[in-house]
Amino acid sequence: MEAVILAGGFATRLYPLTLNTAKPLLDVAGKPAIGHILDRLFPLREQGLSGIVVVTSEKFAEDFRRSLAGPWPVPVRIASNGAMTLEQKLGAVGDMAWGARNLDGRGPFWVLAGDNLFDFELTGAVARFEAGNGTPLVVTYRLGSPEMTRQYNNIRLSPEGWITEFVEKPREPWSPLFATCMYLFPRRTVGRLEQFLAEGNDPDRAGDFVRWLSAREPVTTHEAAGTWFDIGSVAELEEAGRFFTEGGRRG
Repeated sequence: MEAVILAGGFATRLYPLTLNTAKPLLDVAGKPAIGHILDRLFPLREQGLSGIVVVTSEKFAEDFRRSLAGPWPVPVRIASNGAMTLEQKLGAVGDMAWGARNLDGRGPFWVLAGDNLFDFELTGAVARFEAGNGTPLVVTYRLGSPEMTRQYNNIRLSPEGWITEFVEKPREPWSPLFATCMYLFPRRTVGRLEQFLAEGNDPDRAGDFVRWLSAREPVTTHEAAGTWFDIGSVAELEEAGRFFTEGGRRG
C-alpha cells in the first residue's frame, strides 16, 4: 500500500498567504499543515504502507523537499508536476494520475488532499477496503447540516454503503453526508484516472472523478468519526490551528 498527497495547487483564495508558500506548508499548530496528514498516514505501516508521494508544483517543489526532508517512518518522496504558474497546473485529477505514475509498487494506494486535516484514524477505512476485496473506497464525513455540503458534494448510499448517487456542489442538498477527498483505490484505478482524463473530463474536480467512477463500477464508503477541516480560508486555517494546539472541540 502507498499514498499520494495532492499538494500541487496554488491556493489563490488564500492570497497573499500563499503567494510564496504552498498551502500545505502553512503553519498549523507549530508544523506544516501537511505534517498532520503524515501523522495519520504513518500508523498504517502496520497495515502495509510502504511509501508516500507528495505531488507538488515545480514552483514549491524545493520548499517541500526542505520541509519534508525527514527522516520519516515511511519514505516520503516529492513529485513535481512541472507547473510554475496557475495556468500550467494539472488539476486535482491530473495530480492524482501524476502521483499514481510515480508510485513504486503494484498494490492499492491512498489519495488525500493536502489541505484537508483530520484527527481520526484511517485503519477502519483500510479494514473496510480489504473486506470489500479491493473495491474503490471513499472516506465520508457528516457535517452539521445538509446546507453545509453545498460547497462540497452530496451522496446517496445503498444499505450496504455503496455510492448510488453523487452530486457535486448540490443546489438542494438532502443530507449532511459528503465524500471527502480521501480515497483508497485498487491499482486498477490508475487506468480509470487515465481514461477519465483522456475523455476530456474536468481535470480539476476530484469529486467529478468519483461520480464518474461510481457510474462505472461499485464504489464503497467508510464514514469517519472525528474532526475534519478543509483549509480553504484564513478563518478555517486559524480554527484548525486552535484545534490542533489545544486538542479541544471544534468551534
